[in-house]
Amino acid sequence: MRLDDAELGLFDLAATLAACRMVVIDDPEQAPLLGFCDPGAAAIELGVDGWTGSAVPSCCRLFGLEWRLVLAPPPRYGVFGSLAGAAAPALHSRIDLAGLAEAISRLAAA
Repeated sequence: MRLDDAELGLFDLAATLAACRMVVIDDPEQAPLLGFCDPGAAAIELGVDGWTGSAVPSCCRLFGLEWRLVLAPPPRYGVFGSLAGAAAPALHSRIDLAGLAEAISRLAAA
């Protein structure tokens, strides 16, 4: 897992997540890592490309975390075709950091 530009080892990751009161997650494959968070912490899942699965909410329930979902719109390009200037097909999302900060501040105020 990466935090900003730093690659975290397991012990650093566990310590970082244990100290968090709020975690933003966009990759369901990393949902089991939420087990390092203290119960009661909030997990905000980014429903990248407008949908979500059951991994993150299930792990939140299992570990006693508060789960919130923020949906992002689906891409406006064919995900199985190449993007302009790209050599291979790519699926990516851009996150509106200002909008995310506003959503987090609303959750923190609630």
